[in-house]
Parts: sequence; C-alpha cells; structure tokens
Amino acid sequence: MRVGVIGTGYVGLVSAACFSHIGHEVVGNDIDPKIVSKLQGGESTIFEDGLQDLIEEGLENRRLRFTTSLSETVLDAEVVFLAVPTPEGDDGSADLRYVVKAATDLGPLLTNYTVVVNKSTVPVGTVPLVRNAVGAGATVDFDVISNPEFLREGYAVDDFLHPDRVVIGTDSDRTRPIMEDLYERLVRNDNPIDFVLPASAEMGKYASNAFLATKISFINFMSQMCEEYGADVEEVARIMGQDKRIGRAFLNAGIGWGGSCFPKDVQALLKMAKDAHVDAGIVEQAVVTNGMMRRLLPQKVKRFYNTDDLRGKRFALLGLAFKENTDDVRDAPSIDIVRDLTEAGAEMLAYDPQARHTFEKKMKALGVDTTNLKYAETAEEALTGTDAIIGATLWPEFSTMDMRKVLKLVGSPVVFDGRHIWKHPERLRKLGFKYVTIGKESDTLAA
Repeated sequence: MRVGVIGTGYVGLVSAACFSHIGHEVVGNDIDPKIVSKLQGGESTIFEDGLQDLIEEGLENRRLRFTTSLSETVLDAEVVFLAVPTPEGDDGSADLRYVVKAATDLGPLLTNYTVVVNKSTVPVGTVPLVRNAVGAGATVDFDVISNPEFLREGYAVDDFLHPDRVVIGTDSDRTRPIMEDLYERLVRNDNPIDFVLPASAEMGKYASNAFLATKISFINFMSQMCEEYGADVEEVARIMGQDKRIGRAFLNAGIGWGGSCFPKDVQALLKMAKDAHVDAGIVEQAVVTNGMMRRLLPQKVKRFYNTDDLRGKRFALLGLAFKENTDDVRDAPSIDIVRDLTEAGAEMLAYDPQARHTFEKKMKALGVDTTNLKYAETAEEALTGTDAIIGATLWPEFSTMDMRKVLKLVGSPVVFDGRHIWKHPERLRKLGFKYVTIGKESDTLAA
C-alpha cells in the first residue's frame, strides 16, 4: 500500500519506519530540509530503541524515503497520515495550526481517493475541521478519520508492531477495508481493529493519557502517606497491582510524569472540560500532585542538609530524560531539579546516556541559568568526588552499577533516589551510603 506521512517527529517517524517494515511503500515528509537530509542518509533524528535499524532497513529495500515535497508525499497515496505537532496553547488547548495548514496544503495535491488520517493527538471535533480544510482545495474524493497512537516513549517500535489495540474513528464505510489492509499484519483475532465514532477515538486518546497520569499521581500521593505512616510504597503498589481490576502498570512512585504527551494532553482535556462546564476536579488534582512531586527531591536535599543554602555542594545528577530509553526531555522532572538546586547555589554535574544534547537545547530555550550545571561524558566522571548522587531517570546503566566501586569514587556516600533506581536500600546502607528516596523510610540526618 502507498502511504504518506506528514511530519517526522516522534509519532510520524516511528509510524513511517514501522509501516515500511511490514511491507508498505512509505514517503515521510518534513518541512525541515536538515531533518530530511539526515533521514535520507539513514540517521534517525530521535533516539528510540530499534528505530535506527528500521530506518536503515527501509532505505535499503527502498520501501521508505523522505522528502520536503508535499506533492511527492501524497502522489498516488491511498492513505496519508497527519503527524504534525499539536503543542499546548496559552489556554491549555491543543494548538491545531499545524494540522490545519497541513490539511489545507494537502487538499489540492490529492490525485486519487485518499484516506486522510489524523495521527496527531487532537481534540474532539478535529475530524470535521480537517475535512473542511482538505475539502477547500480537493478535486477528488477523500475521507478524514482519526487513528490515535498509543505508543510509550522508549518502547514505541515494539508498541507499534505489537499493539494491544488499533483504534479507528470513522463515519465512512469506505475507509474500513483500507485501514484493515493497512494494519492487517499487526492485528490478530484477540486484538482486532476497533472501529468507533471519530469523536470517541479522539476522546479515547485523551481519556487514556489522563487516566494513566492520574494513576501515577495517585501512587505518588500514597507515597507521601507511606512516609508519614512508616509504610513502603513499593510494597503498597505491589499489593494494589495484584488486584486484576487495578493492575501493576503505572504504579511506580517517584518524581512525577513528564514527556511529550501527558502534560499537554491532560491540559487539553481540562480545557475541553472547562469549555463544556464539566467539573474536572479529579484530573486537576492529578496535575497539582504531579507539580508537587517534581519539586519534592530538591526539598528532600535541602532538608537532609538542613539548609536552603547549598553553596559549596556538588551533586551528580544521573538522568536527564523524562524516562529511560529515550532522549526526550520535554517537561522532564530533571529540569525542576536542576533549576531548584542550582538556584540554591549547588553545582551539578549531569550525565545521561542519550539526552545531554536535547537537555542543553531545552534549558537554553527555557532561559534557565545553567552557570552551575556541567555535563559529564560518563557516569563515572559525574560520580567522582561528588557530595551526593541524585537519581532522576531509571536507565538500566544506573540500576546495575557496582555500588562498591561507586563508593570509592564519591566524595560523600549519599544517594537521593527519585525513581527507586536502587531496589535494595539496605544493601546500600550496609556499604555505608545514606539513602533518601520517596515513599519509604529514608535517612534524614546529614553526614
């Protein structure tokens, strides 16, 4: 099948590479010639496990190519995906300017009946909006449908190739066999394509992300209860997760959620609720709790040293990405950690296996003073001579470190663990570390 993908960001690039992998002829489009040049040269512009290999494979077998030409992208295409950004607007709503522009530009270029697919996360009512934009210039028949993505960053390729559901929001019977053919290799009898109303598909994406964000915020609320009452939040989460009605996923207490999806999608849902005069108290509180968790680790650091003045202290920050297996730092808790601790006078030496350069760009864009922030090339460099270790991302490289060797590197054996990276605090304490974390007993006195 001939497929066009407009936008080669996180969703678009993964979709293009995966569709080519299962046998479709795919043309990926981006307005930035530098991005297209890198992709045409076989270089992935984002870090995602397995993605580089799929891009190289697609280019080699010529089922995948990239271009800045929109007409080349849609020529003879049976399906065209809109995977352009939908950033958070000033009022919290999804900014649809890129979606509308792509749809408007697309219309006059269609050469045959085409299914235009909203792949970006968009609010309810975007299907008719895009239909009008495409229709303003189209001279052939077309349909517009919604096909939201449910990809976890760091595991997106695997999620795409082994979906637990494929949701298609359409009100046109003509689109059904086309989408069934497109996804045929990815679905089985136990996880068929779910054809629903366009509005249901659009709302379902927001509902899923808001629920998961709320689930994380709930276990983070419980982590504070555990600290007050002497319980262990990981044990509490295990008890909860064994209930099949609840499940274990997204019950990991820590320094809060971030990334490209949860923050903006939750805000967009809140804006829709406000417009509809629906009380969104439960979701609003999830946002409040998340904001509190993002500032909690710096507070614990100051409490440990019994001072708000951290001048003279140097900390090793392990992890900059908002989660492991990605270089995405959008709304990452590490941003707040760096800002809070450096403003208190601390010096920080940060290390992340993938996210250094994206973090540098993000901090510059945010205008954050990074005078007291430096970057290490290795974890060992960051740890050498440090007054404390701050764990912010659950990279396997960190959780499998030989802490006996780490003990010899650090200047002071103190660990502030924001993600329960180190699963056996008692072992750390036996080695001589002081260990501070979230949701369980911590050392509270400074060395």
